[in-house]
Amino acid sequence: MQWITDGLNSVLNYFYQATGDWGIAVIALTLLVRVALIYVNFYNAKGQVKQISMRAALKGLQAKFEHNKEKLLEESTKLYRQYGIGLTMLLPFIQMPLFIGLYRMFTAHGGAMSSSFIPWVASFGQSDPFHIMPILYALLSFVAMMIPVVPELAIAGSVFKRMGLPFVFTATMLIVFWQAPVALGLYWAVNALFTLIERLIYRTSIVQRLLRKGIPETA
Repeated sequence: MQWITDGLNSVLNYFYQATGDWGIAVIALTLLVRVALIYVNFYNAKGQVKQISMRAALKGLQAKFEHNKEKLLEESTKLYRQYGIGLTMLLPFIQMPLFIGLYRMFTAHGGAMSSSFIPWVASFGQSDPFHIMPILYALLSFVAMMIPVVPELAIAGSVFKRMGLPFVFTATMLIVFWQAPVALGLYWAVNALFTLIERLIYRTSIVQRLLRKGIPETA
C-alpha cells in the first residue's frame, strides 16, 4: 500500500504547488480521482439497470424450473449472458485502497498541512473538533443514496433495503470519520457531493437512454 500513499502524496503536493492551498489541493485530488472513475461509475449504474430490467424474466425462470435446479442454473446463466451482467460493485473495491492510502498519508503528513477553507483546525492531521466535515459527508452521502439510478429502483425491494441499508452505511462511515484526520473528511465530503451531482445527471433523459441502450426489452 505504500506506493499508493506515496503516489497520492506526490499528486497532492503537485496540486498544492499549483494552488498554494492544501484545501484546494485536496479538492482537486478528489475531483481527479472521481473523473478517472467516471466510466466505472457508469458501468456500475448500467449494471443496476440491467438487473432491474431482467428481474421479471428471472422470476419467470425460477417459477418455470422450480423443481429443476440444474435447468434453472443453465437458463439463468443464459439470461445473465444475454443481459451482459458482470461485476457491478467495482467502485467500493477501487475506493478502498484509496481510503487506506489517504488515511496513511494524512496521518503521516497532515500535521504540516492547513487551509483557509477549514480555519477551525490547526492542521489537516487533526480530527475535526466540531465534526463539520464528517456530518457534511454523511448528509451528502445519504441524500445521494436516496436518489436511485432509475425510477424503477425507487419501488424495488423492501423499505429497509431502500432506506435502512443507506442509513446503516452512512452511520458506519460517520463513526469512521468522526475522529479521522479532517483532510480525510474533506476528501470524502467532496466525493459525496460529486456522487450526488452524478446521480442527478444519471436521472436526466439523455443519460437514462444511454443507461438503457443495448439492454433487451424481454428475455
